[in-house]
Amino acid sequence: MGPALLATFDAYMQARMGNRPAPNPRELLWTGGDWLLFGLITPLVFYLARRYPLERQLLLRNGPLHLLAALGGCALWAGGGILLRWLLFPAAEGAPTVEFSTSWFFTTLPFGVAVYFAVLGGERAIHYFSEARLQAERSALLSQQLSEARLDALRMQLHPHFLFNSLNAVTVLLRDGNTAAATRMLEELGELLREVLRTDPAREVALATELEFIRRYLASSRCAFRSVCGPYFAWTRK
Repeated sequence: MGPALLATFDAYMQARMGNRPAPNPRELLWTGGDWLLFGLITPLVFYLARRYPLERQLLLRNGPLHLLAALGGCALWAGGGILLRWLLFPAAEGAPTVEFSTSWFFTTLPFGVAVYFAVLGGERAIHYFSEARLQAERSALLSQQLSEARLDALRMQLHPHFLFNSLNAVTVLLRDGNTAAATRMLEELGELLREVLRTDPAREVALATELEFIRRYLASSRCAFRSVCGPYFAWTRK
């Protein structure tokens, strides 16, 4: 669309600055429409670029193929332009002649090859950009998974120690006959384990939820510490 609009604008301005009458609308339509014809060929260029990539190790094999494809694309482009002119100018005036068709083909040939390889380079640039972005996303995902794995490993190390200490504290409380404290500690421990052992923990937690979790953890830890170490401190004070 960009080259089509620029070519149409150029044809109009060249006529106005040359003190010539404004171009025929059909002439402007042919000038811009010829560029749009190459837009129809662009998907084929993208397909060939992906099917036969111009990479260093494949340059000798795929380079001649793309050169032949560029020549074929130029023939299609020139033929489409001639057909478009014939449709826009069916009468004798302005209709394409044999001389015009031959001249148009050889005019399109070098320029069309350059446009073909420019589009080919654009497709390669898009491909490498997409690959780089995908690689960056994969690296970020792997880093995140590694961090989560390390955190899970740390949790697996901490949970058994905390659970064993809490159960030992409950045992001490029951042995001493302090059933109220044991019951309260079991309730806190149950709520704490329910929060920890979620199968799909949320990535973002509300501050109130996190503070409540810390409160239960500290309450359980404090009860365990008092039940296990309280008698020892009492004995040392005596």
